[in-house]
Amino acid sequence: EIQHSGNESYEVEIINISGKVIYQKSGLIEQINLSGFPKGIYFIKVKVDKYVMVEKIVIQ
Repeated sequence: EIQHSGNESYEVEIINISGKVIYQKSGLIEQINLSGFPKGIYFIKVKVDKYVMVEKIVIQ
């Protein structure tokens, strides 16, 4: 879960363990449904203005 004030525009990427971007979206993003992704380790990269956050996620 990413907390935000609701006014910022985001750029989101989900990257698989091989480094391939498998999901990309920009704009105002409320929620991303991960149920269609295969099990595995992924990284989610979120850019807001000049800030970048990368987190590891595991889908089991």
